[in-house]
Amino acid sequence: MLNQLGGSFKKSEVSYSKYLFEFENKSLKIRLGQSTRLSIGKKRYYPDILIYHENKLMGIIQIKIYLTHGCKEIRRVVDDLEPIKQAYPEMRALLIIFYKPSKNEGKVTVELHNQKKAKNWFSFLILQKNDRCLSDEVKKWLCM
Repeated sequence: MLNQLGGSFKKSEVSYSKYLFEFENKSLKIRLGQSTRLSIGKKRYYPDILIYHENKLMGIIQIKIYLTHGCKEIRRVVDDLEPIKQAYPEMRALLIIFYKPSKNEGKVTVELHNQKKAKNWFSFLILQKNDRCLSDEVKKWLCM
């Protein structure tokens, strides 16, 4: 991700863990975190990737190798993102799925499209059988 955005990023530890890092480019005013804590009220969230611009949360990327629980898991991911969206109205979310199992494939595809239609801030990308370059797709999503 850092290489796709360009520029030089400074690595720094997050305050609550010596094993987690954030990356910041002051000239681009972008800060990225991987599995860093996001607190809203008393609830804590740990999205896979957080994208900040000018200290405002602009994007969350959730990554799933495959959907263990199919449609139920998609709804859970979106439900988990809802309170974050309410707290950060400019935030968009991208769910990247590496492999979509053939069992219930049609239902999963319909559910993903339904969620995207119902929530204009939510999008998804399935990498299986997709010849598009991941970095190009993420760039396109970031520039929406």
